[in-house]
Amino acid sequence: MKDPTAGTGKTAHRDVDRPTAILLVGSTGFVGSRIAASLLGSEGVGLSVLSRKPAEHPLAPHGITVPGDLGDPHSLAEALRGVDVLIHAASYVGKDPRLADEVNRQGTANLLAECRRLGVDRFVYLSTTSVYGSGPHRGITEEDGTYSPQSPISAARAEADRMVLDSGGTVIRPNLIFGAGDQWFIPGLVKMLRTGIWPGDGSALLSLIGVKELGQMAARLALSPERHGRAFHAVGSRPVTAAELITEASAALRLPAPAFGPEAVGRDALTKAGFTAHQVDLVTRDHWYAGTALRDATGWNSPAAPLPDADEWDWYRTKITEG
Repeated sequence: MKDPTAGTGKTAHRDVDRPTAILLVGSTGFVGSRIAASLLGSEGVGLSVLSRKPAEHPLAPHGITVPGDLGDPHSLAEALRGVDVLIHAASYVGKDPRLADEVNRQGTANLLAECRRLGVDRFVYLSTTSVYGSGPHRGITEEDGTYSPQSPISAARAEADRMVLDSGGTVIRPNLIFGAGDQWFIPGLVKMLRTGIWPGDGSALLSLIGVKELGQMAARLALSPERHGRAFHAVGSRPVTAAELITEASAALRLPAPAFGPEAVGRDALTKAGFTAHQVDLVTRDHWYAGTALRDATGWNSPAAPLPDADEWDWYRTKITEG
């Protein structure tokens, strides 16, 4: 597989003899850390990462951390000077609506404003298909999707998504992401499996993507010579059925496979286990998306199955215990 930074062109507004200066926001996050790994040390790239505490950042030994805070426009202005490409992979995914607005919406607005003021015209934002709401979604393209968020968190991200596109930036929308560091998807699935029953027959089609693949694709897109100014779905090479996911997860994590049963009974069991209707919908009803546009734009042709590999399942086993 090619280096994600290989073969990229030079933008017309900068000196072709110097590296592409990239500022990455959210470099310690689940996806952001993989984007950093894909870019770090790559030929033709000058990477900096934003941090509120640069000296304590994991990448501090590399000398690429710069001070800055999404809530402080002055600090962002200092961090953005001389930057060619801004990659925004920071997000708040907790339950506090105030923090969601501050980080996801206002933080993005602050970045966009400083980019406009300083002439940074390449902006790549990591969003989510959750901006579309609960679905079902069946093979929709980026142009087909409409904003219909189901929570304050998703609403703030939808607003950020819209602002980036309105400013001419590029948006990446993954659906369900797996891999080492995952705190939500597979751990949540395990909790569902432990109810012992699954709503329906498991035929729902789901778009998944590995975090390593997502990080590499995002890096390639950011270094593309073209200013795409559009949204892209980031999904695996094909959708998988819920039954396929359940079967593999149960075997890999040594858990009893749940029984497929009446939807009402299964949904009631998952509700009693603490899941919202929206969370249940995400894995029991079709949520799959057309993803050829991003693969074409990045030259990504990996045929790898869109499920965790052996090393990733090993990582999950070390983190997931009976309980």
